[in-house]
Amino acid sequence: MVGYNKSLTVVTAYITVEKYEKVFKGFYRSIKNYVQWAEPYRLLLNPVLVYTDSDVFENHMLKLRNKTEMLTKIIRIDKEVLWPFLLKSSVEALFKIPQYPKYYPGTTYPDYTCATNSKLSILVDGLTRFKTSYYCWLDAGYLKYLRGRNKTFTLDVPKNFNQSKIGATQALNVSLNVTPKEIFYKQLNWIAGGLFLGVPETILKFEKQYRNAVLRFLRRNLMAPEQQIIYAMYSNEERRKHPVDVELQKYIPGSMPVPHKSPWHFLGYAMYNER
Repeated sequence: MVGYNKSLTVVTAYITVEKYEKVFKGFYRSIKNYVQWAEPYRLLLNPVLVYTDSDVFENHMLKLRNKTEMLTKIIRIDKEVLWPFLLKSSVEALFKIPQYPKYYPGTTYPDYTCATNSKLSILVDGLTRFKTSYYCWLDAGYLKYLRGRNKTFTLDVPKNFNQSKIGATQALNVSLNVTPKEIFYKQLNWIAGGLFLGVPETILKFEKQYRNAVLRFLRRNLMAPEQQIIYAMYSNEERRKHPVDVELQKYIPGSMPVPHKSPWHFLGYAMYNER
């Protein structure tokens, strides 16, 4: 089919989490937000895998992708069997400790934290669903800034992509000379967690590296969403003790023109190509 990019599979998910407070009390997100933000998926000309446990989201995505149904698979998922959710009771106990810092929703809603830490395990499952050269995890709401454009588009792998690395947006220019505890306790950020790009072999290695880090931090009474996990995993102190197998290919906001200037979404919009 002309105009399609069949070399990159886009993997996304909506996992039901009770309506939660985002960033601060009184500002909520729910499935209504994600239904609205997912609208640009109807114009995306890549193979798309949608994982969800929600009838509402499943039906919405089927309608959005009705013209690209041959490139779309909806996979029903039971979040309780994902390995991060198997840790939920330990995460919940940690968050209940009065001295543990409270950030909304990252260290207050265990389901939210487990869901963000499930991204890579879902991406790994996607490797078996469509056979393509490249895969990327893309948050369900990642494309929200494209609403209203009404132009078909593809997401294309950047020309300089290194297949031995995982591509991601470096949202902030910060020091890596910080301790993991400081990253978790201050909810510090470095790499945006909305998109991870790679080839199957590297994705598998990265997911294993990530899983080991989550388990390691939890044993040290440290836990948070994926962005803090990744920052801590690549911090200088942690790398000295636990060298990484997979490096990140960091894409820096402002290094090229993109259709939206959000620093948290730079790589995705750098991959954006109207057809």
